[in-house]
Amino acid sequence: MNPLITSPPQDHLSPDEGKKHFSITDPVNPSTPIAQLLIGVVVRKRSIHHNVWATYSWEVVSVIEGAPELPPWSVIENEQDAEIYYAGHTPLRLYPYETDTLKDNLESSNPSVYVFLREDQEGEFPALIGATVCTGEAQAHAGIEGDRVEAVAMSPLISAWVHRFVSRYHVEQPVYKRQRTQNRHNR
Repeated sequence: MNPLITSPPQDHLSPDEGKKHFSITDPVNPSTPIAQLLIGVVVRKRSIHHNVWATYSWEVVSVIEGAPELPPWSVIENEQDAEIYYAGHTPLRLYPYETDTLKDNLESSNPSVYVFLREDQEGEFPALIGATVCTGEAQAHAGIEGDRVEAVAMSPLISAWVHRFVSRYHVEQPVYKRQRTQNRHNR
């Protein structure tokens, strides 16, 4: 296997390096801090036999922290009926108003990074649209025709980074239940 895919992620961010991920602001609302981490996306193109509509399929294999010095859609490994590609890089962005869904993702049985690919009818490769760890954004993209949302396991480094962000910005909101009145049944 290629070390690009199998190397275990390490949480190598010191507290000072971790702070720099919180240094950019939301361009729409400059008072809103956001965190950003660049990730690379690795995909597999697998041959499909005995299918009249498609000759191959695409599958996101993993995401890696940082952006390797490879051009997008570089072949990084050949398998028997498949090729592994470095699809390119995209930023993961975290916003304070998303902490509820970020927390839900972290607490799920399979914390995931959601990668968005769009089939390109004219090109050989799908377009890498972006990625998120926000479950709400992933659901929104799932409703866009032509977009594919693929979940891949969140690495320990990304999980720690998201956890630090949630710890810093999450504010528990009280849940208010609507009370039924007795008069409603007496009408």
